Amino acid sequence: RLARVYIWWKSPIEALKSPEHLIAQVMALATWEDARRALDHFGKAHFSKVLRSPYAHSLNSKSWYFWLRYLKLEIPKQRHAPLRKAS
Repeated sequence: RLARVYIWWKSPIEALKSPEHLIAQVMALATWEDARRALDHFGKAHFSKVLRSPYAHSLNSKSWYFWLRYLKLEIPKQRHAPLRKAS
């Protein structure tokens, strides 16, 4: 269900080939209820991995800080969300 909602432009099967992308979308857009479902399914370690990956570029600063704090991760020295790279 989360794949269908947060990566609506792909089929759920296609979206789940990249769970990091789905997690980033959930971190950026989800309701708390959906975020909890994703956390229960993927685990906090997987969410932490996403914050250190290129997918973190899709998070706004508010979401980025929230997830760093929620996951009890150290705030990087740059102290701002990674910027999205121009395509």
